[in-house]
Parts: sequence; C-alpha cells; structure tokens
Amino acid sequence: MALTASAGLALTLIPAVGTAGAETYTDPNDRCLTSLPGQPPQGVPPAPVSDRAAISPVHVMSVDCAFAEGISVGQTDGTYNPGGMTTRGQMASFIVNTLRAAGYTLPAPADSGFTDIAGNEHEENIEILAATGITSGKTETTYAPQEFVQRDQMASFMVQAAEFAFDAGDFLVGEEPVPAFPDVLPNNVHYDNVNSGALVLGLVDGKESGLFDPGMLTSREQMASFLIRLLDLTLIVE
Repeated sequence: MALTASAGLALTLIPAVGTAGAETYTDPNDRCLTSLPGQPPQGVPPAPVSDRAAISPVHVMSVDCAFAEGISVGQTDGTYNPGGMTTRGQMASFIVNTLRAAGYTLPAPADSGFTDIAGNEHEENIEILAATGITSGKTETTYAPQEFVQRDQMASFMVQAAEFAFDAGDFLVGEEPVPAFPDVLPNNVHYDNVNSGALVLGLVDGKESGLFDPGMLTSREQMASFLIRLLDLTLIVE
C-alpha cells in the first residue's frame, strides 16, 4: 500500500480502507501524554529506578510512561541505564510490550529457526516478534540479540511494528519520495522505512542538524521516546 505523505500527517494519519485494528491519533486524555512542560505526566508515577535523575529531561516523561504501561521494567540492578545502548534482544521485548500495551493480542512464540537466541532472556519475545513478521533476523538463522540497534535499524523495527498493527502492508511515501534526510541514501536497506517512519507515520525524527545519523546507536532513553510514539500511534480505541 502506497501512501502520499506530508509532514503534517504525523500522528494524525487515518488508516486507509482495508486496514484494521488501530487508529492513529493523539489522545488528549492519554495519561502518559497530558502534562505541562517540565512537569511529570498526570497520573504517571516517576519510574522506580535509582538513576532517574540521570535521564535527559527530554526523555524522562517517556521513560516514566514506559514503566507505567509495562513496556520497560528496567535492569536487574534497579537502574534504567538511560545512556546505555539498546540491544536487539531488548528491542524485541520493547516492541512486544508496546504492542500489548496498545491492546494487541500477539501470536504465541514459535520456532523462528534462529540458532543464537537459546537461553537469552529475550528469547520468547524474539520468537514472538519473528512470528508477527516484524523481524526476519540478521540472517535466516541468526538474530544477533546482543548487537546494538542502529538508528536506521530502529526505524525498520518501528515501521514494521506499525505495519503489523494496521495490517497495512508497506507504508511507502510514493513512487519518487523526497528523502527525509540527506544522509540516508537509497542504497541503505532501511531507506524506505526511515522515510515512511518520518514522513508518513511520525515515528522517527532527525537531529538538529537535519541529519538522521543512520549508523548511530540508539540509547535506552531515546528508545523510550520512540516506543511511546509507537504506543500512541497504534493504540486501539475501544
């Protein structure tokens, strides 16, 4: 499915006929999004982590929301580690938890054929993510759960999760899209997803420089903000 995009469609796009399961909107009553600048979201307690003060102000409300919605439970030592990089294993659990928080019933884990995830703490969620088609792994037989997630890879995870939620096929920007970022080139395997994630879905954005920095690793605090956008994008309205 091809969609013609404009910057003004971010978080207000209504799915085309034939898609189902979610509405794209910004809910003014969402307890994770209603707040005054610089104040905690209404009804959302501070994330119960010992290093909350180390979370960048721009991301702290998203981290609080991620805990309130069960998307993240932090690390085993009681910290969130906001500046730590997100691994592909953690990404699987973050995406699965976000879709469940948005109201989706996901398939049971099934054998994905990945030979490098046995015993990994995220093994079940990796198998679920593969069953949904959101990921096909690094190769047919490997997922690389300990590898860190680059920003362009993150865009593909997010867009493919939205495609699953909307049962929409591919969100494309058109036949000859104007690239959202000059440093994401057409030979990048994530090119379409970066563009549709930015121009169609409003899930990803660039830096103050106007670049996307596709090879940069994604920190855990940054990931929280991306995931809360995905939550709001795919939230099922009763």
